[in-house]
Amino acid sequence: WVCSVPTGYGGNYLSTFVRQGEKFLYTLTTPAVRGEKSRTLEPKTLEILVETDSMLTLAEIEADGTSVGIDMINKLTKQHIGDIVDFYSDISRSEGSCVRL
Repeated sequence: WVCSVPTGYGGNYLSTFVRQGEKFLYTLTTPAVRGEKSRTLEPKTLEILVETDSMLTLAEIEADGTSVGIDMINKLTKQHIGDIVDFYSDISRSEGSCVRL
């Protein structure tokens, strides 16, 4: 899955989810805006919480328990929602659309 999330300042973040057996490899690519180059961040491994014919729910849980990231992809509508609950900061929810590769 490749999901696109618009930024507030032009461009889109690209989230790539690639199945690796019982997990997914997640890579984030940031857009090139305001003189900054596009960057692809180091991949992370996400756990599959739930997978049905219509939904895919993935999670990244920090080892120290201070942060939980959730990504949900509706396989039918191709919508993506991501959110992070972090004990030390406020990180907002993101919404976008996906294509299945």
